[in-house]
Amino acid sequence: MGNKMITMGAAVFAAVGLAAAGHAQAATIYQFTGQTPGTTTTPVTGVFTGGFNDGTAYVTPTNSSNSYLQFNATNTYTATDDGSVTSVGQLTFGTGSLATVALNGTSLTDSGNLGSISGTTPIIENGSSTTAATLTNSGGNSSLSAVIQDGGPASLSLATSGSAYLRLFGANTYTGGTTIGGSSTIEADNNSALGTGLVTLNGGTISDASSHSISTTLANNIAGSGTLSPYNVNLTLNGSLTGSGTFQRIQAGGQQPNSVFLGGNNSGFTGTMSVISGALRFIGASSSSASALWIDNVGGNYFSLGAVGTYQLGGLQGSTAGAIYNGAGSGSDILTLGGRNDTLDNYSGSIGGGNNGSNGANISVVKTGTG
Repeated sequence: MGNKMITMGAAVFAAVGLAAAGHAQAATIYQFTGQTPGTTTTPVTGVFTGGFNDGTAYVTPTNSSNSYLQFNATNTYTATDDGSVTSVGQLTFGTGSLATVALNGTSLTDSGNLGSISGTTPIIENGSSTTAATLTNSGGNSSLSAVIQDGGPASLSLATSGSAYLRLFGANTYTGGTTIGGSSTIEADNNSALGTGLVTLNGGTISDASSHSISTTLANNIAGSGTLSPYNVNLTLNGSLTGSGTFQRIQAGGQQPNSVFLGGNNSGFTGTMSVISGALRFIGASSSSASALWIDNVGGNYFSLGAVGTYQLGGLQGSTAGAIYNGAGSGSDILTLGGRNDTLDNYSGSIGGGNNGSNGANISVVKTGTG
């Protein structure tokens, strides 16, 4: 099995043993409806040359438009490979589907909705291949309750691009990492939604559960540049911020006040964290960084220092609208500023007082560095 690329964009499928629905101007939907796997392991010569199979059903795309591939059964459908697979509009799972779709080392891009009916738990995996694969969603507004996993010796990674909005409800275990690019958003509706690997923001957004009131806590390390934008509830990041990129903390428009909590060891973060709207809360001193620039310019938004300790902000910028509070409720935090030796830092906001200025906790400021 080579490392081929399946692109799911717009295609029509020719299939054996499949039920086709939708004609004329409607999208063509080809469904795997529960065939019993047979003993044949290769497509029929000259007719079916690639796609997915469960031993009896094969599907091969030809270049056209508006085609969906839907898995409705409980079988395992494995990607076959002869280099002929081209494009598909959407990959979905039907009501009650418990199907397993194995990419088998074949990277796959879905340019439409990538979805499953809420309440069912089908599986998307790489399978038994020793070649790593990537599942990409490049468009549409999708909700996926499937479990995404490696399923074998090689990793599976997840990516979004373009304007895709992907909600993930599954307890995912894939190890290949997650890349959120373009103007795309991944909404993590499960604490394990983003698997166990590194999350890289290439301009995209991490959000949390928009449909309920349960806060999301992610353990992934996060790199790159992009947006942290909780919707209705708090978003806690217990992994580390890494690299030299720029993160923006933005409150999702029109929603109730919420916070982004930083709980990981961010001492190696050398980039910029800019609070555009909402609150940014440090759970402990190690979640700050003496090598990063921290910016708060907007009224009503603030930094909150958590457990009593020594917090280090390498650079600090902000207008009179900014504020830094002691969020521990009591005691005195130490805030050390200037580790980046920046000469242009200018912060005219307020520093001190308890959480939102409502209690007697204190902050002591220590200046360090040459800036």
